[in-house]
Amino acid sequence: MTCLEMICAFVYRWQTLIAGLLALLAALAALRPVHKQLALQRAQSSVMVRETIGHMIQQLDAHRARVDEIMSKRLTSIQTSIHHIQTHGPASFDMDMWAEEQNREFGTADADLKTLFATAQDVEAIEREKAALLASVDSLTDSLWDIWKPEDESRFPENYEWTDDERAAAHTRSREAEKEIEPKADAVSTAVWKLRDAYAAQRAGLVKRLRVIDDGLLTH
Repeated sequence: MTCLEMICAFVYRWQTLIAGLLALLAALAALRPVHKQLALQRAQSSVMVRETIGHMIQQLDAHRARVDEIMSKRLTSIQTSIHHIQTHGPASFDMDMWAEEQNREFGTADADLKTLFATAQDVEAIEREKAALLASVDSLTDSLWDIWKPEDESRFPENYEWTDDERAAAHTRSREAEKEIEPKADAVSTAVWKLRDAYAAQRAGLVKRLRVIDDGLLTH
């Protein structure tokens, strides 16, 4: 058998395998641009996710700063007043007028916080601390109003029409409420710090995700 005949016989016997190999090589060659396209799409998706996470971090920072803006001065003011009362005694302080002013201040804070919190639905940990802060502010404003209420009734009796017993109960409640201000102010302060911590924890998690995305983009 000649060399040519041997080659023809080999090709005849293995033509199916050879055809399969050629088809596989052709398929692999065709997959290269597809693989590049998929890699490009993954990179574009990562960039979009990165941008979204960046916006989330900016929002967290803005909300944390806004909470500080709403609460810091008010907490400093009420805590300074509490210290003054403790140092110089209740007689040195117009408790009724002070309670009315603080009730108005923390009522405004409550409204501002609710407006701020309505602009974003955050993770459960942050939402839980938001609710706790609002509850503590509401509780404080209630006690401040209870202190002021007898004075308000004396100025605007037509709005109340209390009986003598109701008036006496309001005065008793006013004295009780004075004792609640310090622990309730402390509760508000604690709630603010817990919310700040929740914002910080969420921010740290988002920054970690950014680093993972950045590492993935650098390796491709």
